[in-house]
Amino acid sequence: MISKSEATKDGYLTALNVYDRFAKDKFNLDSGDTIIQDLKKLKRLEPEVYDALQSFIDYLAKDRNPRTVRDYLARLVDYFYYNGIKLDNRELRSNLTLPRSVRDMPYALTRNDIRKILDNAKPQRKALYLTLLSSGMRIGEAISLRKRDFDLNQERICIHYPSSKYSNY
Repeated sequence: MISKSEATKDGYLTALNVYDRFAKDKFNLDSGDTIIQDLKKLKRLEPEVYDALQSFIDYLAKDRNPRTVRDYLARLVDYFYYNGIKLDNRELRSNLTLPRSVRDMPYALTRNDIRKILDNAKPQRKALYLTLLSSGMRIGEAISLRKRDFDLNQERICIHYPSSKYSNY
């Protein structure tokens, strides 16, 4: 790890510390290195290595973000490689089950949602939100409006802006 940045080194140390905690909690061992030494003694590594890694993944998945689990796993696989346990990425993908990120499904705002937003917004923001709502503009379009884009001579305020102005959106 000579050429690695300090942040990368810290990331590796954190992942290895978590691996040591896992070894202590799950197997009552002093460190994760004990697991690695036990694995190196085996003649056929595959099932035991993947079982150990899957146990680590399951241990992490209880209270950590799926991206953090993937990051720690990648660093641990590097550490295994450093210790002489070489693992193929395709084999890892086919033998390990990683947690997935839960994504919220987007939905259209209801009138009640809009009312709650407007009731709790500051006056300047309320004007922006009402402009977006009534015009269908995107936030970038509304923010880039200039005084010359407003027509105040009519009963209702009209906003005129050239379409080429926002062709990159």
